[in-house]
This record gives sequence, C-alpha cells and structure tokens, in this order.
Amino acid sequence: MKMEINNFDELLTFLERKEVTKEHINELLIKSIGVYCYVEDEKQEIIKQLKAYWTSFGHLPIGERPLFLSQNNLYFDISDIYK
Repeated sequence: MKMEINNFDELLTFLERKEVTKEHINELLIKSIGVYCYVEDEKQEIIKQLKAYWTSFGHLPIGERPLFLSQNNLYFDISDIYK
C-alpha cells in the first residue's frame, strides 16, 4: 500500500494512528524530514517532541535543522540526548 503525505498536519495525523509503532515513526521521520528520534521514548512523547521541533525548526531547510528530535537548539549538545 502506498500513502502520500503532503504536509506536516497529514504526517501528524498518520503518526497518531494506533497501528503506527515507535519504530515506524522513527523510520518515517528519517525519510520525510531527516530527523532521528529515540525509540525508547513513549509514542506520545515522540509526537510531542515532533510538534515542538517543527515549531522551532520547520521553517529551516533540512540540512540546517538539528539531526535529533530532542535537540533544543541548532547546535548539538550531548545533554539534549542524555538527560
């Protein structure tokens, strides 16, 4: 089955579906917006982080966005990952 997602709202709607796992979310985020999440986090936490990430960095080109979903700013800080 092929599905087309055209914008961020459609991506969120799809990710919130019950049958979409955390592993699927990680794979989709890597392919669609070039960002990695931590599969150890709960699904709702990943979606919450995604909304915050998009609010902060969605206006930037993919190459200029942080690589990890949990990053708080453009510059990598190990404390963003290991809290």
